[in-house]
Amino acid sequence: MLESVIWARDRYLAPHGLTPVCDPDYVADRILFWHSVYGFSMTGMITGMHKEVNIRHNSPSTLAGSSSPFLQLPLHTITPSELTFDCNFESTVTEDSDGLDGFIIWFDTFFLLSREGSVPADARAEMWKREGVAFTTGPGGKETHWQQALLFKDWEEGPRSALEKGGKVRGRVEYKKRVHNSRELGIGVEWEVVSSDGKTAEQRKQLWTL
Repeated sequence: MLESVIWARDRYLAPHGLTPVCDPDYVADRILFWHSVYGFSMTGMITGMHKEVNIRHNSPSTLAGSSSPFLQLPLHTITPSELTFDCNFESTVTEDSDGLDGFIIWFDTFFLLSREGSVPADARAEMWKREGVAFTTGPGGKETHWQQALLFKDWEEGPRSALEKGGKVRGRVEYKKRVHNSRELGIGVEWEVVSSDGKTAEQRKQLWTL
């Protein structure tokens, strides 16, 4: 979608970032439910569900850590080739939870009065008080038709590690356009869960399709 609006170079889009998520209700409804349906295993219904990005509006209560802005896209100058990228992220866990279920990605949009204006790297649309206007597509704002991208972790690849308040979830996120379909994205995340005492509890890598 972004490629089709690059010509409108009169604003900045700053992806607000990637946030770890813990959503036991979603897990129970979409995954655990199929393990025993009136006593029958119907796990075939969840085959492949971890490979595709799920677009939905997520409750702020499912966020397990701080948001980590990983890329700012200045639409005055951005080129299509720059829409393929590889960036670092780091999120601080904000409360104890059973484990990491996946990640949520969204973007903030800033409409500035001049192309000479700039958006600080840590800017948040919800708290924007400077020139122009801004809005967020994240869980903390009014729901939009963009909603958020939920990258759900594949449980078959290993058990979840508990998240401890004050710990970290950090790694790299990669966006890559598919050669055979310019409107399809491959989103890869490589991450590690680090406990509050600095010990690595989990290291994983996964690829999703959007």
